[in-house]
Amino acid sequence: MHIGLLYSNPLLGGSETFGLAVAPVWKRENDVTVVNLWSGGGALREACRRAEVPFVGIDGGTRLFRPSLVRNLRSLFAREKFDVVAVFGLRAQILARLLRPWLDSKTVWITMLRGEDAWRREWHVLGDRW
Repeated sequence: MHIGLLYSNPLLGGSETFGLAVAPVWKRENDVTVVNLWSGGGALREACRRAEVPFVGIDGGTRLFRPSLVRNLRSLFAREKFDVVAVFGLRAQILARLLRPWLDSKTVWITMLRGEDAWRREWHVLGDRW
């Protein structure tokens, strides 16, 4: 099974650290790839290198996402053929839900949002309402 861990952050925070902690466990029986929608990759790219987890950075922009993001994601999904995508973080969650119809993917998507921040709940399901 091919598992993609989808992020939109070049830093190492709680969700990035959690994903990199479970990646070696999942790697025992699966292919795992970290995908970052944020240009560059920064500390997350370096942590993946140390953990020997494949990293793919999509040049999607930083504060504002580039229009080419949809094309780049479509190309990535066609090439990688993920069976499961675990989406980490609010920003990646919203983008994944909004862009999913254009990705031509039969992939199983799993949200890895773990917080109980009540003020975020409306945003978490925004993409599901359309």
